[in-house]
Amino acid sequence: MNDDIVAVSGMVMHHNIPRHTNPTGLEPYILNVYVTPELRGRGISKHLLKMLIKEARKARAIKLTLRFWPGKEALYSKLGFKTTKNEMRLDLKR
Repeated sequence: MNDDIVAVSGMVMHHNIPRHTNPTGLEPYILNVYVTPELRGRGISKHLLKMLIKEARKARAIKLTLRFWPGKEALYSKLGFKTTKNEMRLDLKR
């Protein structure tokens, strides 16, 4: 591949009113993680997610949330995300 884009991810930092359960008021949300089909299975998604987790921790957020495609929970679970009703969340307080 030349200068082709082969993977993307995104995260938005929602700012809410700080409260005792969330002193910073930050609530980061992962919008997407995509890797072109021919390069899947090489750990690129995992690397992107680790970068997003690092940035959320750096911002002092206490949790990180995402929605997922059915059948894709395993990738997120391996990184510590827990399933809620219709999302997955990662506790960043550790």
